[in-house]
Amino acid sequence: MRWAQADTAEALIYALRASNLPYLIELVELQAINHLLEPGDLLIAHDLIDLAGPVQRTFFRHKGYGFLPHNPPFCPVLRHYCSAAALSVLATMACDVRPRLFRRGTYAAVPADVALSEEHRQVLIDWGADVVGTGVIPTSGLARELELCYAPLGWVQQAGDESSGALGEATTNVLRAVIQATALALPVERGCACASAMQGVVERGLVEPDWQTWLPPAT
Repeated sequence: MRWAQADTAEALIYALRASNLPYLIELVELQAINHLLEPGDLLIAHDLIDLAGPVQRTFFRHKGYGFLPHNPPFCPVLRHYCSAAALSVLATMACDVRPRLFRRGTYAAVPADVALSEEHRQVLIDWGADVVGTGVIPTSGLARELELCYAPLGWVQQAGDESSGALGEATTNVLRAVIQATALALPVERGCACASAMQGVVERGLVEPDWQTWLPPAT
């Protein structure tokens, strides 16, 4: 799944929180800029370079308390469970059809309507990026604001393949299996910082303890 518009992402995040579903794994298409990566590889990014441009990144418009720490940008606990599930799923596959898994990597988020030149790619490489894509922003930040755990699970596309969302059957089956295995392993009670991301704001009296009072219902 991928969300191109901020209002769609906001509605999704709000619905997940309202449904007491605290975990979100976003499936993202990747273009490799690290030469070690190949088409079909799976990557669970641990770091983010935000170059997505003028995207609405917060529920709390015109309010200072919406600016939360995003280091690390993705939930390390959810990444751990997703990585373990992926390793388990891939271990059951034959070597000749098994995609490679990278459990770390830096994701560069860019606008969907901007074509990257070789000069732009080199700058991203110099900054430490491994892959580039048009997902993750604003979903990751919005998830943090409503205290959800978020992690991106990506697959590397063939260079020059612009067919958004076009997945082969094999890749689709692998991603589905990883998501299912992750969901079965996740703990009910969370101990990560995501679960209390707004606690400091609550303690300062800027918002009430009940999250449903923080913003109006999504429409």
